[in-house]
Order: sequence, then C-alpha cells, then structure tokens
Amino acid sequence: MRAALLLILAGLAASAAPAAAQAPGGYIPGYVTEGEAAAAEAAARQRQVDLENRLNALEAARRADEAVRTLREQSARSTLSFAPPPGPRAVPEGLATIPDERLARSNQRVREAAANRR
Repeated sequence: MRAALLLILAGLAASAAPAAAQAPGGYIPGYVTEGEAAAAEAAARQRQVDLENRLNALEAARRADEAVRTLREQSARSTLSFAPPPGPRAVPEGLATIPDERLARSNQRVREAAANRR
C-alpha cells in the first residue's frame, strides 16, 4: 500500500512539472498575450490621436498667424481719403429730363388720389 501511494504521488508530481518543450512558469519569450496586444494597439492609437491633435493645433496657429499678417498688411496699405465729395453731375445728352413744374403737378395728383381713398 505504501508503495502504491508513493507511486501515485510520484506520478502526480511528474505530471505537475512543466513539459520539456515548455519554459518554466509557462512564459514563452516573444509571446504576446491577447491583452498585451490590445493594450499596445490602444497605446498606438492614443499616440496617433495625440500627434493629430498637435498637428491640428499647429495648423490652426499657422492660419491665425497668416490671418493676422494679412490684416496688418491691409491696414498698412489702406489710407483714409478725406477728398471732398464729387459735385453734381451734369445730365448726359440723350437722357430725358422732366421740368420741375410738371413733377410738381404729378406729385399733386398723386397726393390727391391717395387722399381720396374709398
């Protein structure tokens, strides 16, 4: 009985030991677990997002600097003119003119028609 018990314990001890092809502790060099791979992918995505954010911020700053430079150039070139307004223009030839008396009579008729609402 003692021999059988020792034989069973020896068999259990042998089966609990790692196989010859396995590294001790179950670790295989170069092997990446699924969780480690997912974590590495997430870190890579985060780095990519950070880089894109930096690039967008730099692009926005460049556009803002360019807009400021353009406004400064425009304000340096523009000068206010205090020239007197142009005088009355003469009526060009060939255009119809209406005498003042005729305009006054037409205006009077319009006012009378507006006053006589039905």
